[in-house]
Amino acid sequence: MKNLLKAGFILLMILSTAGLRAQTPETRGTELAGHPEFIALYQRLEQYAGVEKNLAEMNRIAGMETVSEEDRQALLAAMGFDSYEQALQFDRGNLSGLQKAVADLDLGGLSPVDLQHTLETGFAAVMEIEDDICVPQFQRCKTTAWAEYGINILNCTAIGAAFAGGTFWCAGCGGLLVGAACVTVAAVKVNNDIADCRDELVRCQDI
Repeated sequence: MKNLLKAGFILLMILSTAGLRAQTPETRGTELAGHPEFIALYQRLEQYAGVEKNLAEMNRIAGMETVSEEDRQALLAAMGFDSYEQALQFDRGNLSGLQKAVADLDLGGLSPVDLQHTLETGFAAVMEIEDDICVPQFQRCKTTAWAEYGINILNCTAIGAAFAGGTFWCAGCGGLLVGAACVTVAAVKVNNDIADCRDELVRCQDI
C-alpha cells in the first residue's frame, strides 16, 4: 500500500518538469491562502488533528498487503471516523478541494519541491501564529506535515489510484472498492507526522 505514494511522487516529478513557473513559492502561497477551497482544506485538517486516534493500529493495517472488511472497520475506528461515509467525505473533500485550488491558481506546473513550499507557505498564511516560543515551532511542523500530505494525495491522482469511481472506503458505503488505498495511506502518514509534531512540542515545553 505504501509503495503507491512513492510511485506517485516519481511520476509527479516527471510530469512537472515541462511547466515551471516564474513566480516564487512565497507569492503562490499567499495567493493559495486566499482560495476558499484551500481555506476549507486547512480547517478540515486542523479539526481532524484534534480527533483521538490509535496510531499503532493505523500503522499495523496500513502496512498490510491485503485488507479485509474487518481490517477496514478497525482502521476506520483507529483513524477516528464514525462512519465510512465520514471517512469517504474527508478523503474526497481534501483531494477535490486541493485539486481545484491547484487548477484555479495554475500550480500544476510547479516542481514537487516548489509545490510543497507553496503549500507550506499557504498553510502558514492562514494559520494564526501564537506569540510563544514552542507553539510556533509546532505550527510550522504542522504546515510541513500538511504540505507533504497535499503532495501525497496529488501523487495518488498522478498514478490513477484515487477516486476511479470510488475510494478505499467505498466498500462500506454502498459502492465498489474501485479506488486504491493511496489517499487513505497518505492520511495515516500525516497522522503520524502530526503526532511527531506534538511530541516535539511537549519536549520543547518541558525544557
